[in-house]
Amino acid sequence: MGSNVGKREEYLKAAHAAVAALLGAPIASSQIWETAAWGGVAQGSFLNQAHRFSSVLDPFQLLQSLKKIEQQIGRRATDRWGNREIDIDILVYGSQWVSQPDLQIPHPRLSQRRFALIPMAEIASEWRHPITGQSVGDLLAECLDESSVQLHHVA
Repeated sequence: MGSNVGKREEYLKAAHAAVAALLGAPIASSQIWETAAWGGVAQGSFLNQAHRFSSVLDPFQLLQSLKKIEQQIGRRATDRWGNREIDIDILVYGSQWVSQPDLQIPHPRLSQRRFALIPMAEIASEWRHPITGQSVGDLLAECLDESSVQLHHVA
């Protein structure tokens, strides 16, 4: 989950609460990380947090539900990699591999994004990529992204 406009902490809390209402309490949650915007678009920094949930929904049902939650929280349509009130991505879904036009799991740019790998390492360090067999630590060690990722200190 990430947010880089408005009341970022409140958006993250609202997203966490909405997803927990849908799926139940998370198995684990990372700390909140302050991260530079990714994708070469000049904008404010993001607050990012990863959560690990158990779900009876299939990945497509989950994606639809998460998009509805984003809209309910106030996400507005923007350019790709633009400002976001809230962004909720499915990074992985257990050991499943999905390659469809509207959903790819693991997230296709996971290995390129320190802002996703660092929080994920906190809560799912044992996860292995279903195709390459690499651990989160392996992906992080090979990640070429040099963007800033720092712990966020809540005021």
